[in-house]
Amino acid sequence: MVNIDIESPFSNRTAIEALRNGVPNRKAVDILGSNQPNAETKFQHLLNTDISEEIWTNNPRSLLVSGDFGTGKSHLLEYFKHLALSENYICSMISVSKETPFYKLGSVVKAAIDNGVVPDNVGQMIHEISPLLKVNSKEYAEFFHWANSQESKLHPIFPASLAVHEYTSDTGTASKMRDFWSGEKLFQNDIKSALKEINQLNNYTFTAPKQQELESQRFRFVLELIKAAGYKGWMVLIDEFETISSYSILQRAQSYAELARWLGLIPGEIYPGLIAVASISEDYELSILSQKGDRPNAKVKLLQQGNPSGAAQAEAGMIAISERLTLEEISEEIVNSTLEKIRLLYERAYGWDAPTFESNPNANAEYQRRMRYKIRSAISQWDLKRLFPESNPDIESEEFRRGYEEDKDLESTKNLEDN
Repeated sequence: MVNIDIESPFSNRTAIEALRNGVPNRKAVDILGSNQPNAETKFQHLLNTDISEEIWTNNPRSLLVSGDFGTGKSHLLEYFKHLALSENYICSMISVSKETPFYKLGSVVKAAIDNGVVPDNVGQMIHEISPLLKVNSKEYAEFFHWANSQESKLHPIFPASLAVHEYTSDTGTASKMRDFWSGEKLFQNDIKSALKEINQLNNYTFTAPKQQELESQRFRFVLELIKAAGYKGWMVLIDEFETISSYSILQRAQSYAELARWLGLIPGEIYPGLIAVASISEDYELSILSQKGDRPNAKVKLLQQGNPSGAAQAEAGMIAISERLTLEEISEEIVNSTLEKIRLLYERAYGWDAPTFESNPNANAEYQRRMRYKIRSAISQWDLKRLFPESNPDIESEEFRRGYEEDKDLESTKNLEDN
């Protein structure tokens, strides 16, 4: 593994490119901070709260923030991610998309596992933390007892796989168990053969589980696995929730219900140790819940499907959107201070004396006063002046507006219902 000096030109240029693309990396986040003291205070409260089940039951550990495009939602989530890692949380950042349909719990859990970051480690999340399980520890004993109890409501394949992982001497077999925890299929013949090898076959008798019933169970199992490995909990950051606007009405209704699950708003579904933070565009409530009619129609759609509990959960999710925390408007002073930090970073990246950013005096449009626009404009201006010293760059841009049209290429509602 090659160690890269954090002050090297390569490291600084990587941070600049991350800022240019609107996806700041760790170094950029460390330099810029959050600029959202209210949201940061609420987030710190989530991090510092005990994980006892009683506290989680009465006070769900979650936060939903909103802001216009370019106001720093993704940057804030990235900042939260690094704060949580420093507090010994496993962190997963996921973006809602076609590839990660939010109405399918299994897909979201799989994405959270695949994108999980372990403090001070690299590599796939489950494979990184599983070797840290100490079978003689109190935490592991409690985890093993819970997994094997009726209280866990787990299919027996989960405690069976845990027993195999603990007692097998075959590294390939242990790896198969970790792959299963990560979301891969585990064939019944494989688990039974492994149980037979450790003389535990008679203790775990079961039929093959249905894939759908494993989704919510894997969610809870992995959370408990994380805590048993010595971590404080699991931080899941959900970016661009407004992308569900491209789904069908039924898919959006199911997504609202799933949002309620992740935010800890479903009675009886408590996940001590899970903290979820989601971001959504500021105009989503007006454009979709109100003008498009999702507020009444989502519940009606689920009731028509014979899913009254899902309708109640969708209502909880939509209420959470209405009660979101709107990001604060950033002052001109903070914007200028941030641009100065980036200017110094640019100088270190290229060994070039970058001038103070000169904003367009005719930039009267609202979007041209946003942080993202000014950062990109500043970097582009410095690029041109560095490469073409005699140039007088005039940066032109157009505002990005997310459309809220349904995507006809997504799977049909009929196919969704059949699945």
